[in-house]
Amino acid sequence: MGSLRPIMHYLAWVMVISIALYTSPSVSAVDIDDFGQPAGTITIPKEITHVEIQDAIISALVHRQWNIKSRNENQIVGYIKQRKNEATVTFIYTSNKIDMYCVGWRINPDTGQRVKPEQPAMWLNFLRNEIIRVFDRLVTTK
Repeated sequence: MGSLRPIMHYLAWVMVISIALYTSPSVSAVDIDDFGQPAGTITIPKEITHVEIQDAIISALVHRQWNIKSRNENQIVGYIKQRKNEATVTFIYTSNKIDMYCVGWRINPDTGQRVKPEQPAMWLNFLRNEIIRVFDRLVTTK
């Protein structure tokens, strides 16, 4: 029974993500000039499907309390403004890889005003690691 708990937890997340993905309005993604700086690349295992890629990205964003700003067939954009950081992350993906781009700002927590450009490196690493963790779980259960 203990071995079913991680699978049930994963399936619950997939259901939440699927509902968010399929019930949220489809909005055009960010223009290419607005992507920001490269923030990393994730190699996708060959066993992972297109829908699983989308679900993994959305799951990571939701789990880390980012908002889904827009999405389309090969691109998902997330946004967060919290404490001293504001950031927009764009995931552009194919069947082989996910490229991450980010526009980030250090903000004044009292006024909410942008102070200077700054990438939230730790937050981006959390997102990247969360997506990789989902892929690892998917590959081991196939």
